[in-house]
Formats: sequence, structure tokens, C-alpha cells
Amino acid sequence: MIKKILNWIKGIFKPTRQKEVVELTAKQLKILRKHSSSLNTLLDFGSGDGFFITELNKKRIDAHGYEPFFASKAANTYKEKGLLLSFDKAHFDVITMWHSLEHVESYSETIAFLKPLIKSKGLLVVACPNFQSWEARYYKEFWAGYDVPRHLWHFSANGLVSYLEE
Repeated sequence: MIKKILNWIKGIFKPTRQKEVVELTAKQLKILRKHSSSLNTLLDFGSGDGFFITELNKKRIDAHGYEPFFASKAANTYKEKGLLLSFDKAHFDVITMWHSLEHVESYSETIAFLKPLIKSKGLLVVACPNFQSWEARYYKEFWAGYDVPRHLWHFSANGLVSYLEE
């Protein structure tokens, strides 16, 4: 399973899609700058191959990544890239979860793990498919956001906000 996921992630970042990925990163950064009063330190949970982190570091943002799928199997690769870190004393201005919450075994444990890492005035950004979106209603059982078995959870915008506010 891990090998399948690694190959899938590698496929996303093929050179033919490089321009699209750079454009997406620029859009993500614009969102973060708009909603965060401070963007000095950032943790990207579900960081994949680390492209987003690398781009932020180029812009002098102290960005770190954590990829739960790679935390044990490929830890050496990510230590070399500086993407794994010890969470003991870390406090971040921003924690991002760009389409990763729906992949974890326990979203409540994941949020509980991340909560102490955010500064008191920090920002948690969660992006995930919305099963109550127009596209989900239109495509019904064929909606790509269901993506079973990789998507273990499905959220609505209101449901996710209510959960995070608890």
C-alpha cells in the first residue's frame, strides 16, 4: 500500500504538471497571507514530497512538513530533506492540511495531535472535499471526492467547522 501511495504522489509531480503545481502553491500562499496575521512558521501536515514546503522556504517562511505515510517507512528520505521534525517544542503560526484530513485513520486524534502545536493566535487551514458540494450532488455516487478507499472520511463544510469549533 505504501509503495502504491508513493508512486501516486510521484505521478502528481511529473514535470508536465510542474507549472500547475507552482500555480497552486501561489494560490495557497495567497490564502495564507490573507487569513494569517503572522506567517513566520508553518507546518504542512500531509506534505507529500515536500514541494509546498520547499517553495515556502524559498520565500523565507520557516516551513516544515509532516507526512504520516512516510513517518516510518521512508523517514530517512524525509530527514535528508529536512521535512520531518521533532514536535516536542514546536509552535507554529500556521498549520495546513491541504487534502490530508480525509486520509487519516482518526481525524479526532490527528486534530488533538496538532492542536498544541499551533500558537495561541495561530491558524489551522483544512482543505478537503465537501460531500455536500454542488459537484457531489451532481455526480452522486460517481463524485471523485468519495475516492474510496483512500478517503476514509467525508465532511461537509458546516460539519467540519462545527467539529473544529468544539
